[in-house]
Amino acid sequence: MASSTRTWTTAFTRQLAGARALRAHLGARWSVVSLLIPLAVFGAIRFGPRAGMVLLLSVFFCAGLGIAARALSGQSWRYLNAGSLITGLLLGLTLSADTPLSLILLGAAVAEVAGKHRSQKLGTNPFNPAALGRAAVAVVELSTPAAAVDPDVVSSASPLFVAAGGTPAPELLDMLAGTTPGAIGETSAALLAMTGITLVTLVAVKREATLGMLGTVIVLVLVLPASSAIHGHAPWVLDPVVYLLGGPIFLYAFFFATDPATTPNTRLGGLIFGAGAGALGVLGRLYTTIPGPEMWAILLMNPLAPTLDRWLGTARSFAPAPGAAAEEGVRSFYGDVPPEESARPPGLVVQGIDNLVPPGEVPFGVLGRVMTESRQDVVERVRESGLRGCGGARFPAAMKWDAVLAQKKPRVLVVNGQEGEPDSFKDRVLMERRPELVIEGAAIAAHVIEANEIHVVHHPGDSSVRSALDKAISGLAETHPELAERFVLVEGSGLYVCGEESALLAFLEGERGEPRERPPHPTESGLRGRPTLVHNVETLAWLPLLLSVRDARAPELPRLISVSGAVGRPGVYSVPRDVSLSELVETAGGGLGDGASKPGLLAFAVGGPTGELLPASGDSTLVGELPGTGTLRVVSSSSCPVAEALNAARFAAKETCGRCTPCRVGSRELERMWSELAKGHAPEATLSAIEELSDTMTETSACGLGRDAPRRALSVLKSFPEVVTRHLEDEEHECDACRRSN
Repeated sequence: MASSTRTWTTAFTRQLAGARALRAHLGARWSVVSLLIPLAVFGAIRFGPRAGMVLLLSVFFCAGLGIAARALSGQSWRYLNAGSLITGLLLGLTLSADTPLSLILLGAAVAEVAGKHRSQKLGTNPFNPAALGRAAVAVVELSTPAAAVDPDVVSSASPLFVAAGGTPAPELLDMLAGTTPGAIGETSAALLAMTGITLVTLVAVKREATLGMLGTVIVLVLVLPASSAIHGHAPWVLDPVVYLLGGPIFLYAFFFATDPATTPNTRLGGLIFGAGAGALGVLGRLYTTIPGPEMWAILLMNPLAPTLDRWLGTARSFAPAPGAAAEEGVRSFYGDVPPEESARPPGLVVQGIDNLVPPGEVPFGVLGRVMTESRQDVVERVRESGLRGCGGARFPAAMKWDAVLAQKKPRVLVVNGQEGEPDSFKDRVLMERRPELVIEGAAIAAHVIEANEIHVVHHPGDSSVRSALDKAISGLAETHPELAERFVLVEGSGLYVCGEESALLAFLEGERGEPRERPPHPTESGLRGRPTLVHNVETLAWLPLLLSVRDARAPELPRLISVSGAVGRPGVYSVPRDVSLSELVETAGGGLGDGASKPGLLAFAVGGPTGELLPASGDSTLVGELPGTGTLRVVSSSSCPVAEALNAARFAAKETCGRCTPCRVGSRELERMWSELAKGHAPEATLSAIEELSDTMTETSACGLGRDAPRRALSVLKSFPEVVTRHLEDEEHECDACRRSN
């Protein structure tokens, strides 16, 4: 018995792992499409070719109108957009098989154009697009005389109605199998339940809304008394089993309440949202003659999501109530893979950042003087300083400011300090040790671009950073309360891909954190459709020092370097740009740790897991030439270049968002090939395959993660060919470092 239980458990675990792997391969949106297809196929078989035509036309119209809307607004588009397919399928599944062509087109137009339009004034569209499109169809349906014949023209639920279901109680098997009349996608309760459970288990991020909605429906149906006020319903309407299986509640609870864009971003907010939608749906169905109350309930609750977020959620005021606990924010679509922790190394040393404070300045004194100057003069001074972004791209800061100022107000500033790169910790040190510089720099940038919102994103769970930022914003409120009121502190996702600015904005909107196609750039249409300036923490921290110098060119900025690995004093160092990496290790880093001698130094890992591995011997790389955010991890001879390449490939495979095929598939294939190489099992063609795959990923990936993921592999092939060859030729070779990595 115990053996059979273990066998069943093992088989189930493998199936679940396979489903998660498939979900990761497809990506979240395409996973939703794949879950909707069985419902569509069943509906087409159940109601015949006409139902299949309604579904195809709904998808076709949504896809075509989505392309047209994006093209006319200057956005990039593609023929197969997962979002439009989801909208089309959901719209078609809620229609009946005899829906006329004109109403299908009307629903698609409202869903894709009105339902996905982000106005500059509101910054977003609060309504679920598919539900909004179905509501437009319902309004027209209800205005026709035929609507009086069908008690629920909007959303079927036939077994619940006397006129449609008759007096005999509906058979349980009929409702499960889907032989009862209804809308195309709502009749089979068994298929809906299985599909919905798969969705909330593997894909959806808003499962609390589903639980709140279903739980509230069950409780209300059980406790509400039978009464003559229950309009037009069969006597079994207060049976919770019949209510769930005989109505459309599963479709709305699983697919409409889990929409990441129009529902709250916190667990408690999701529960409240679901409970509200469930209560409104039940009360509307029992005590009014309004057809399809579940749909209207979802639409009524959608605009409340931002309010629930403000009260409970990820975007909190800088002055929370004493003792208030942080509510967990929106979960990732790929949340079952824990983000790579970039913990600060033990014995952290901080040297040189005291010099970032302008000498003789009072707190926020530079901000006060900047506010007396013209905004364009400040932009020109930043341009003359040569300040570039310190988040990795090194883009000129003033050019970003120009781009944002060219757009209409309202504008937004986002401070990216979540720092998901494992080898980097300088931003967290800045926010913890010098938060006033970060806040003053952000206030300066917000004043110049006239931003009415300032979102400061920090690493999740870092209470010391949040406390320091809260204190700095409170200090700003004493002299510039109008600016302090605009600050909102947000816990980041911790995911590496959200370091990319468009992916970060998607996360802040409660959507899946993945890069977006450009144009439009965030400076044109960013957070909730508003022109948005995204800056790294370090970039803004330099502003008070640069702008404290008047009538003279600002001094050349040093670089803040995160030094870790096999060094005596790991830490964050302010280093002149003409210092070599070897000098930095010997002086600031205190040489090799653990009593190692110079021959024990193998390489410098720069730029994080997606950067290069540089041989230490004869290296003359300068600090000013370091790529990315300025990270230096010292690798001792106890490690192995092949193991370093494998770990970097594994990181990329874990952190890929799965949006584009080159990165999603390529990163996993890169990991597989390096794993075989590390074990000594790789065929001779592996090296050429690695180079070919790396070229493909570099040329075709959608964002920097995919384009940079092969850099560590290519640098190892270039700088350590003899080590790679030894692993390739010696089938029995597997060094300790490679064994640990595998």
